[in-house]
Amino acid sequence: MASSVLTSIGKPPTQLSLIKVRFSYPEDSKGHSTVLGQALTMRASYVRQTFASMCVLFLVIPLLSVVSATGSGLLLDTTTLVVVGNLEEGAGDVNISIDVKSHDIASVGAINMTLIEGESTIIVSDNVSLNLTSDEITTIQFNISQLAIGQYTLNLQLFGEVGTPFANHTDLISQFVKRLAPANAQVSETSQWQIIPVNPTSGEASGNSSFRDGDIGWAEVPVTNSGEVDFNGSIGFAIDDESYLFQNLTISPQSSTSVNFSIPQLFESNSTSLKVNLSGQVTTHDMSVGPPPLPRLEIIANVDNSTPQLGQQVIWTVNLSNSGELAWIGELQCTFSNSVVFSESFFVN
Repeated sequence: MASSVLTSIGKPPTQLSLIKVRFSYPEDSKGHSTVLGQALTMRASYVRQTFASMCVLFLVIPLLSVVSATGSGLLLDTTTLVVVGNLEEGAGDVNISIDVKSHDIASVGAINMTLIEGESTIIVSDNVSLNLTSDEITTIQFNISQLAIGQYTLNLQLFGEVGTPFANHTDLISQFVKRLAPANAQVSETSQWQIIPVNPTSGEASGNSSFRDGDIGWAEVPVTNSGEVDFNGSIGFAIDDESYLFQNLTISPQSSTSVNFSIPQLFESNSTSLKVNLSGQVTTHDMSVGPPPLPRLEIIANVDNSTPQLGQQVIWTVNLSNSGELAWIGELQCTFSNSVVFSESFFVN
């Protein structure tokens, strides 16, 4: 006699029925039913297959539940964040856009945008309500008008039926937003200029502390860019009322450079003006040009007998000194009664 109950795997029956069936089985020489043996063998194979199938299901079902739990609500797609106006020059508009998706289920909530200056000063704040169907995506935009120069912290945060963050999907984004200060080039104070006289004959620095008649030279003028973008312009140099000679000038953000100018031959003057023109702003340095370097010979003569008698000898002692900037080279000559009584060449340093 055999009985069996068959059900669909994964769907237990609500009611079990016992079915009794009578069979007449042929027997072998030992009195054993051959049909019954085959049935038992098939029954055992079926049980093994059923058990294996249920094991596979038990392994797969937990994995499916983990996958479906990821997301399950509102999340921001970080790969879609666009901030137009970030790292641009001067005050200006900043436009923000980002995609929000309701993963797996319909979700209700809101997205909040705040722009913070420093540690906690809120410059701008805005909210947008969300009511999305399952797997619906919507693009949210925020517009900020004429944001001032400076660095800010942008925060985007979801509220309500928020999902579980994964991969590039999250419920909070925080990043810097900055408007750059324009280029601002300034010529330094004239006390910082290096003005170097040059000997026109040798082409080397003369060593004089100031310009002298006939000197040429050069000037080194520091220029600073305090802005946050490159300065690209021109700078000019002139003497007194002469025309400016311009050259191109590029200065990196928040850095300084020295600009070299050639000074043409100058002549003795009480006041000579060196002028630097940067973007229409003129800086002037006034200086005097002294006479050329010259020797300055001084002669002191002493006599041993200021009232000599006729026929007496008179001895004159002459001292030569030079207080000038160059050596004196010349001849000392003494005459008496239109006759040369002494003549000799001298070098006085």
